[in-house]
Amino acid sequence: MKNAFSPAASIDADLGVLAAASAVLPPGLRVFIAEDEAMLVWALTDIIEDFGGVVVGTASRVTEALTFVANKSFDIAILDGALADGAVDPVVEILAARKTPFVIASGSSSADLKYGACFAVHKPYTESDLKRAMLAALA
Repeated sequence: MKNAFSPAASIDADLGVLAAASAVLPPGLRVFIAEDEAMLVWALTDIIEDFGGVVVGTASRVTEALTFVANKSFDIAILDGALADGAVDPVVEILAARKTPFVIASGSSSADLKYGACFAVHKPYTESDLKRAMLAALA
């Protein structure tokens, strides 16, 4: 994973928007989603499939996410900053230690400060926002 970027500066940069619109995620990309809002999980699953990827697992609680991360293989994770049973900090620590790419998708702007060394999108985000963050995390 390369150095973090500022979502406000990098994601919205004119050239970044144009490049991300035409960029393609790797086909068959295996994605893990940790999100406690069922509607968002369904929407993210559709988006990932539209991108040509596959959702290999989901978790709505940190305890579930930790079990999944410990036992399964995937290419990138999309994590809500706060799940039903708390902050995703322990999951982030494991992913960072393993150098597994991840994106924090949070409604809280404090997630940028807390998870400064990662890629983030703010709820509500667009498919393009998510794609740009995923591409950056995978770079």
